[in-house]
Amino acid sequence: MGAEAAGTGDVTATPGTTPFTGADKGTWTAGEVVETASDKMKAAGAFLIHRATCDFTFSGTAPNGAAVSGKSTVALSATASRLRVGGERLLLNGDEAHDTFGNALKAVSTRPLRLP
Repeated sequence: MGAEAAGTGDVTATPGTTPFTGADKGTWTAGEVVETASDKMKAAGAFLIHRATCDFTFSGTAPNGAAVSGKSTVALSATASRLRVGGERLLLNGDEAHDTFGNALKAVSTRPLRLP
């Protein structure tokens, strides 16, 4: 059985389109994606990752014109039960997480691994 494991740099952040609580318009901005990587295993030149997080910030306005700001953190954790390094699961191609505002993290990888 083959799988595509995510390595450093393989998780992308996509800002949502739903306004923060109390706002009727505005924009979300993605911060830096922070990845937690294995220091024991590489595939296609990159260390494989277990999880990733990203802080998204919102800037907009309420219906009355008042400024609204907000923050949401999205955490992506591995769910595959068979792929583990050092006892921790690995992120796979297609793993994703999102919040109620539509902010999302997604692992996109073509790093092949073979399972015994």
